[in-house]
Amino acid sequence: MKALVSGFIQRVLLLCLVIVLNGAVISSVFASEILMPVEHWPPWEVAEDPEHQVVSRGIAVELAREIFLRYGKDIQLQTVPWKRALFQMKHGLSDIIPMISRSEERQEYMEFTQSIFSDPIVFAYKPSAMGEFKWSEWKDLQKYMIGIVHDYEYGQNWDMAVEKYNLRTESANRDLYNLKKLMAGRYDLTLQFRSVAKEILKSFPDDHGILLDTKPISQRDFYFAISKKSPLVKDIQILDQIISDMKADGSYARIMKNEQQ
Repeated sequence: MKALVSGFIQRVLLLCLVIVLNGAVISSVFASEILMPVEHWPPWEVAEDPEHQVVSRGIAVELAREIFLRYGKDIQLQTVPWKRALFQMKHGLSDIIPMISRSEERQEYMEFTQSIFSDPIVFAYKPSAMGEFKWSEWKDLQKYMIGIVHDYEYGQNWDMAVEKYNLRTESANRDLYNLKKLMAGRYDLTLQFRSVAKEILKSFPDDHGILLDTKPISQRDFYFAISKKSPLVKDIQILDQIISDMKADGSYARIMKNEQQ
């Protein structure tokens, strides 16, 4: 009887040991991957499935893959909405986020690399619906309904203008939704990063009639940013050097060119 009990205990202890070891292996595997939240946001992050649910390529994705190939780790893409991506970065549930602009609030929980790209923010409009569009001062925008995106940083001047002149804005979750609302006549204007709007409009009907204004409200730099709760943050200078090397050896330009074709 004692032998049976002893054998049973040994098997239980062995099973517990296997579970612990497997857990350690699984943790090690996940720790070896860099978690990067992304969302369908062409040309930077592109989901090719019909519902745009699984990002698999894009300029930012290819840049990240090259950066972490040189760094010696793989990246795991996490396709999540923008608001969720910021939450994950704030709480250390993701390591690095691509193509994000810098703000005082974001600097509280993220460290930023050198600039990756600089993009103007412009108004999109539809001349057939509103006629000619020109503006020179913020107060000129008071008569328009303007579509914006939740949690985007459009710049301090824009924020102050909205408050000072009581500009009428409505928020959506994606640039795509705002452009569709503009085409349907629900908005007069929508704010867009020029590179993103140009890419999205390629998927619209040829007669969409939407134009991008030539006068930007601001110019925003995009960065890669690392969560301050991620172990990766200690190596931000190494990542910055890799980015500098890529710009110097032509791989940065190659990725930018190949993905935009």
